[in-house]
Amino acid sequence: MLGLANTVSSGSTPESKYSLQFDGTDDYVDTGNTFSTTFAGSFTISMWLKPDDGQNGVQYFLGSGNASLNDSVRAFISSGKVGFILEAHDSTATRVDTDAVVFSSGASTSWTHLAFVVNIIGTGTDKTTLLVYVNGVLVAQTYTEQNLTAAKHSQFSSDINFILGGLNNNGDTTSNSYDGKIDEASIWNAALDADNVTAIYNSGRPTNLTFDNGNYNNSSALQAYYRMGNGTFDDKANGVVHDQHAPGFGSNLIVWDGSTTGDWNETQSGNTTLSANSGNLRAAADASGAYGTSRGCTTVVGSVYRVDATINVDNASGGTGNFRVSNNISLASQIATLSTSTGTFLSYFTATATTTYVGVIDTAADDTNYMEIEKISVRQLNGLPGLTSNVDVPTAFSSDTP
Repeated sequence: MLGLANTVSSGSTPESKYSLQFDGTDDYVDTGNTFSTTFAGSFTISMWLKPDDGQNGVQYFLGSGNASLNDSVRAFISSGKVGFILEAHDSTATRVDTDAVVFSSGASTSWTHLAFVVNIIGTGTDKTTLLVYVNGVLVAQTYTEQNLTAAKHSQFSSDINFILGGLNNNGDTTSNSYDGKIDEASIWNAALDADNVTAIYNSGRPTNLTFDNGNYNNSSALQAYYRMGNGTFDDKANGVVHDQHAPGFGSNLIVWDGSTTGDWNETQSGNTTLSANSGNLRAAADASGAYGTSRGCTTVVGSVYRVDATINVDNASGGTGNFRVSNNISLASQIATLSTSTGTFLSYFTATATTTYVGVIDTAADDTNYMEIEKISVRQLNGLPGLTSNVDVPTAFSSDTP
């Protein structure tokens, strides 16, 4: 694993060593969250962009949409200009575009800070204001009193995951994808004022958004913060970007203490003997056919988990031993196969059930084979981690930063 852990303090400007490169075809970061509660009220989205060609057709660089509910939040570049669209609960979409070109064509494109602010003004006026800031300066705004009322906006309830680097349109993430770099993407459940946005721009230098500093005083409203390789616990080798407003891991869900096998199951009843062997959990085949061991842990559907383990596979008779994550005790139908050989590894999975089983299984073996778990850790990632999809990790993490 190639990991990066930076320690920052209140008021400090964190070092930015990396950004994330998107290829314009099938690269995106899945936040694993709909932000339906956040987007049902006033909110702000901030990020740094550097497209490879700012005038190369229409490119969506963030968003999600539920067509059946007409709930949508999306931002895009079109012929160098920037647009933002908000639609909620069958309302007519409200759109704001910059009048001037923001991004030039070709290699002359430079890093630019964008902020999109959605402000719900009180029920008396019943209107929603959309604002676009470029490099800390307000450049476009619009509001509506009829198309998107505060009442409709409060019912925003999309079940489509919000992504960065593209648009998740009812599960389709391949249309008009973004081609370029993104860094320091953040979401607040508040409409930040002009002073806050200017402070976040910070004269062209990203600043630490987890602490209030000067005119930036809305860190408590921060809902998600992706530093694209610069953040604490970010894992560039595996394409995992931790949410910096709540980085880190939960407690270890599975513990092997070197002696007690009682918490572990046979994956195939009658074919396996479990024992402690020099501090390792050994599953030995005692009959011809599949054998192995698994253990269940309580998981949250949709949450991301990290697995660290060391296994030893002795397949002298040609078995197919491997470490699996599954929704059933037999490990027969796996969410993921994390390792197929002896060694130490780490990997990630997204839970699809409230109980998830991990362990080793050999589906074609006889009674001369065995597998051992030397150590194991299963921990939930805190906050709302971002997972890269179809990104050529680690080359997609660029050293070109704001």
